[in-house]
Amino acid sequence: MNDEMASTLEYWETTDARQGGAVVSMSQKGVFILCHVNMPIGAKLSIRVFYPLRDSFDSFPALTRIAGKNLCCIGWEVYEYKLEFAAISEGDRPKLQNALTIHE
Repeated sequence: MNDEMASTLEYWETTDARQGGAVVSMSQKGVFILCHVNMPIGAKLSIRVFYPLRDSFDSFPALTRIAGKNLCCIGWEVYEYKLEFAAISEGDRPKLQNALTIHE
């Protein structure tokens, strides 16, 4: 995957507290992300994954649960999180498949 094809995401716990991260990898079960915010395992996050689609971007929302966490950059406090999909609408499943195709 080259830099032009990178996906990002935003997540939020409330409508006025948004954060973001970089998608490392993605599957039908969830995503691995890099993020600077320290969050507990088991927390639920509403996310929106943005991915390139031809000359623009598309996105899909999902509810996730933090299933794993690693501190991957000491000093900068960057964490790698394993987010498992807890809920994604049937209407957004094709968008997930599009994003997976891009990440192959």
